[in-house]
Amino acid sequence: AKARLDRAETNTRSLKGKVRYMAPEQATTGKVDRRTDVYALGIVLWELLTMRRCFSGRTDFDILMQVRAPKVVPPSRYATEISPELDAVVMKALAPRPDDRFPNAKEMRRQLVRAMPRAAGIDSAHIADLLVNVVGDALDQERHELPQEVSRVLRAEQLRVVGLEKAERQH
Repeated sequence: AKARLDRAETNTRSLKGKVRYMAPEQATTGKVDRRTDVYALGIVLWELLTMRRCFSGRTDFDILMQVRAPKVVPPSRYATEISPELDAVVMKALAPRPDDRFPNAKEMRRQLVRAMPRAAGIDSAHIADLLVNVVGDALDQERHELPQEVSRVLRAEQLRVVGLEKAERQH
């Protein structure tokens, strides 16, 4: 029983997730909320815009030290076509203090649409199509490894998307 208790205690203190996508508070105190997800989304956006890693190092420990005290430069430093408005959205999402970030992803999206009005035209169907095109084969392979119920839900969603595509073509 003591071994089981010790193991449970260790697990609650361990870091969960990919270190390079952690918010500073996640890598220090472990206290997370929606703003922690906004930070991770900010990292993904920064990396998509710059085509480079936000945090890099030889080991996870090296990366963890950067994550705990982040020094992120605006993405426009690497991609000059990025507008100051888009820079501001990314940097707000990557604010080291949670109180300085967007309160949730919905507010971040609103600000992204202001910075890039064309982004408003992208919806979940577009994202689903992109995912299928980019990682469809990998998803198919992993689906066979998932529990039966999850596979059933995924198949139903795939049929729904195919139905929507057919309906769009008929119009």
